[in-house]
Amino acid sequence: MTQGAIQDFLGAFSAAAKSGNPATVHAAIYVGNHQTAEAHRSSDEDKEGTSPRDIEHHAGFLFYVFRPKNAALGADAAAVARRWANWRMGYRVPWETPFHDSDFGPKAQAEALAYGQASNTAGGPPGDKDMFCSQFVLAVYQAAVVRSALSRNPNLRSSQVSMYPGVDRQAAYTSPLVMHGHLQSSTGFTELPMIVVQRSK
Repeated sequence: MTQGAIQDFLGAFSAAAKSGNPATVHAAIYVGNHQTAEAHRSSDEDKEGTSPRDIEHHAGFLFYVFRPKNAALGADAAAVARRWANWRMGYRVPWETPFHDSDFGPKAQAEALAYGQASNTAGGPPGDKDMFCSQFVLAVYQAAVVRSALSRNPNLRSSQVSMYPGVDRQAAYTSPLVMHGHLQSSTGFTELPMIVVQRSK
């Protein structure tokens, strides 16, 4: 199923899917030092998995860029991403995403709590053996949010988990298309000018 077909299918009942750009097929988080962290397929340069990548790996690609208005949250999420992206988790094909609601309901709250509890775990949550790209980005943001909440309330229950606007989706079922549409309407993120990655000379 193409992204355009997925958008047509989901658009009737998902505002995020309807407003997302169907050309959006990948997601990564910038972690500093000219690197991203991401869950990815194999390429000529590396095997598939969840790892850091040099930004130049994406030379020639056009990126939508979103920055959290809470700068501390962005830094915390990048730190979690660096910790998790050590090749321990593999890459998961997101074939299920068109068939599931990804709203931030009870299942999403439970997932986010598990992410937060594993925020300091190298390689990511032990229960996750793989992730897809937008799942990974949302999961590291949710881990950072929940880690902060756990520092205030170590007995936090999943039903008490609230989420920062823009990353308030169930990560396990949020495609890049839906993530893009949701971020565009979010009050928690600022959309920056698009960039084309170029190789340095």
